Amino acid sequence: MSGHLLELDNITLSFGEDPVLEGVSFALDRGDCVAIIGPNGCGKTILLRALSGLMLPVEGKIVFSGTNITLYPPWKRTRMGLIHVLEGARLFSSLTVEENISIALNKTDTQNSDKMDELKAFFPLLDKTSFLKRLAATLSGGERMIVAIARDVAQNPKILLLDSPFMGAGPRFRKTIEKIIGKLNKEFNVGVLIIDHDIKSILRVVEVVYKIRHQNIIFQ
Repeated sequence: MSGHLLELDNITLSFGEDPVLEGVSFALDRGDCVAIIGPNGCGKTILLRALSGLMLPVEGKIVFSGTNITLYPPWKRTRMGLIHVLEGARLFSSLTVEENISIALNKTDTQNSDKMDELKAFFPLLDKTSFLKRLAATLSGGERMIVAIARDVAQNPKILLLDSPFMGAGPRFRKTIEKIIGKLNKEFNVGVLIIDHDIKSILRVVEVVYKIRHQNIIFQ
């Protein structure tokens, strides 16, 4: 592999002494929209965690924007534009929607206001003051995921890693999340890597599907 925005080169990931994934090589660019599927426990989530720096590979390297980031901490990868939306939409339950999103905004007040206006235009739910003032603890699963994606989009991703974005979302919010992902990918050229068990939603969004089999990734 050479010249891709994100490259995994011969990655091995383990729990203790037991390898979960071995010899994985994979590439992703801006504008790509890819899903990785497989049964529970096959290594989908730990692959995303390795990409975002939440765990380190036993072997191999990860390259992003031409830089070896294998040992970079998560915050540094996020600043480079490699952003992980965690399973379960990890929000601060005691904070409002607006406060959760503001955590991602570390600019001046004026810049933050401009960014929030951009997010409101992209995420219609955020254009309702009553919704912005709601505590995250009161949100449904679909609402939580939309807020989590909005928070991470505020950080200007080049590649967005989505762990189970459709989990816990009702039919209406699944369709909304599908549209958000499609718009980010097609109109804003964000590379997207999704793992989820909702195959129907995945197939409505992605262009390429890979499957984890025998501790490696194959084209589906």
